[in-house]
Amino acid sequence: MGRAVSTRTFRASLAQWAHLTAEQTEAVARQVCFEAASRVVQNTPVDTGFLRGSWQPSIGAPLVKDEDLASVDPAGANAASQIALAVLQMKAGERFWMLNGCSYGRFVEYGTSKMEGRHFVQKVVQSWPAIVAHVMADLGLAR
Repeated sequence: MGRAVSTRTFRASLAQWAHLTAEQTEAVARQVCFEAASRVVQNTPVDTGFLRGSWQPSIGAPLVKDEDLASVDPAGANAASQIALAVLQMKAGERFWMLNGCSYGRFVEYGTSKMEGRHFVQKVVQSWPAIVAHVMADLGLAR
């Protein structure tokens, strides 16, 4: 039942977007991607900062970053800067990608037989309709 409700809410959000101008759509898309990606970064658990520093945003296609090139970023400031730069280049209809090349990231997200998952990405995905509603309200586009 929860999935049906969230699917309905997501479809309603898409229906609202359909009535926007191209410029408004671009603004909403950029801001929603920025908000969601920033939340993922801030929700990423920090021990050394390597997992948080391994986030790599891109537009159009996933950018696979070698784990050896990732940086330690405990506060997420570098990741936030990279997200901002990526979304500024984004045009309506383009795909925003956010990948993490850290080899243990999957285990932290989903857990293992020895530790609980932290679900730091999943929680943001579940809040997508609320992020869209918040951005649309901030931009004065809520109906």
